[in-house]
Amino acid sequence: MDSELLAFVDKIGLFYEGVGIPRISGRIVGLLLILEQPISPEEIAKILGVSRSSISTNLAVLRYHKFAEEVRYPGKRKEYYKFSENALENMMKMKLTFYDPFRNILQEGVEELKSKSISEDKINEMIKYLDFEENHFVLLLEEWKAFQKNRKKKEQI
Repeated sequence: MDSELLAFVDKIGLFYEGVGIPRISGRIVGLLLILEQPISPEEIAKILGVSRSSISTNLAVLRYHKFAEEVRYPGKRKEYYKFSENALENMMKMKLTFYDPFRNILQEGVEELKSKSISEDKINEMIKYLDFEENHFVLLLEEWKAFQKNRKKKEQI
């Protein structure tokens, strides 16, 4: 792989690291973004200069978050990976699963603070923000799906 593409992959890794995700996960995403064919974990390790075990660990995380998907070829025992076609939509759907559990925890905090006569204003403000963000995120996901559908229709013409 040429140095410019590898530099791009590394920049993606640094970006991911900056938002709290392991750099190697970001580098794998960067690599999967530029490849046209699925790639094996061994090939990823060789290109990125990282241990096979580190690649396996990070691929498991990326599969869980549905950024990477496993590809199997008939007659081959080896697994390959590619960037998930629905990665962005999957990311949005996954984020939507976090609102209710977090809101429930905050609600428990409100009840506990009320029972101790302590102000729950900051927690209530956070709950209002979560409601606001969730509503906008739902709309964003719907708009993204409509955009993708229209784009695919236009590409078929």
